[in-house]
Amino acid sequence: YAVLTLGTGIGSGVVLNGKLVTGAHGLASEFGHAALAPVVHVCGCGGIGHFETVASADWIEKAAKEVGLPSDFKVLWQRREEEKIRKILNPALDALARGIATLVVTIDPEIIVLSGGMSRAEGLVEEIEKLALPYLPSPFRQYLKIVVSKFRQDAALLGTGLLRNS
Repeated sequence: YAVLTLGTGIGSGVVLNGKLVTGAHGLASEFGHAALAPVVHVCGCGGIGHFETVASADWIEKAAKEVGLPSDFKVLWQRREEEKIRKILNPALDALARGIATLVVTIDPEIIVLSGGMSRAEGLVEEIEKLALPYLPSPFRQYLKIVVSKFRQDAALLGTGLLRNS
């Protein structure tokens, strides 16, 4: 399975065959820093074109603020039917869907778990699934399963504890 934490950036973790994927240098699963976005966006890490620069709550809130809209994802999501807000949310949600589709065809996870503040938005998972399906080749479409984490803010702390004790 894969976990994507949607908030100030996009954190991630991948567990394959029961083991956390860490990579040769312990840096694997930094999916928020995958170069999936237009090069015009500079990431907080200094890199360019990173996934989280177009699909995270921070980016959405920053884009909203620049055009005089509320800079709170929850408020934006509640008002998502407004044309001005759709112009900001649509590209971000499409980027999130493309990123998830890329993750799916790369690692073939059993499930994708969304966590973080943004993941709690009612209807977000359903919208992301609907947007991601056309990006997937047909064999993968039947297996796409996205859920919201049952854990809230302590999820990272719980995960760290589990890793330390394993």
